[in-house]
Amino acid sequence: MDKTINAENQGQPDAESCPSEKEQAILNAATRLFSQYGYTGTTTVSIAQEANVSEKTLFKYFHTKQELYNKALYPSIMTLIKEKIGRSQENDRGIYGILHDLYQEKLQVANENPDLLKLTIHEFLMNEEFRSEMSKIWTTTYLPTLTKEIQLSDENRAKYGPVLEGGLTRAMVALLVAYTIDKSYIRPQGVFDDQKEIEFMLDLLFNGINGLKK
Repeated sequence: MDKTINAENQGQPDAESCPSEKEQAILNAATRLFSQYGYTGTTTVSIAQEANVSEKTLFKYFHTKQELYNKALYPSIMTLIKEKIGRSQENDRGIYGILHDLYQEKLQVANENPDLLKLTIHEFLMNEEFRSEMSKIWTTTYLPTLTKEIQLSDENRAKYGPVLEGGLTRAMVALLVAYTIDKSYIRPQGVFDDQKEIEFMLDLLFNGINGLKK
């Protein structure tokens, strides 16, 4: 049985801490099961069994299922985001270079951590708090950096001003998310060349469909 969940008393996990071997095994098992069955469908008993530890050992490291869930999800994502933001701010190749590196790094993460990818997608769909946190990160870090690099004419800035941030977000994120879902869920047996796909997505983003005719 799962212990009582008290999410309000669980702070955000410390991404800098180094888990022990058993703790990491539990986190890995939790990520796999949460990604497959969601939060409600996963029990601490099943996580302990997956990690080859007792439930008592699990609760030695994690007091509640909510705490385990938070530590399985947030540190991995937040650490990756902080690393990518730092790298994108060092990029001197303009918006194309920023987006190229962003796309490449996200696909690398998806390839190396398929369970984390599934869990992240699940959270975006089902967890309002998670969506809110990710939205803050996008609007306060990535988006300002990207919009600063875009040279818009005064006419277009005035024309699209009210919808500029939303439109840029949809255009930049939609291509990558759609490709990731296609690769992971729609055609998982397909053969994909990430580098070619990135080049195509950026060509489509920067030049549009008409640009492909040239």
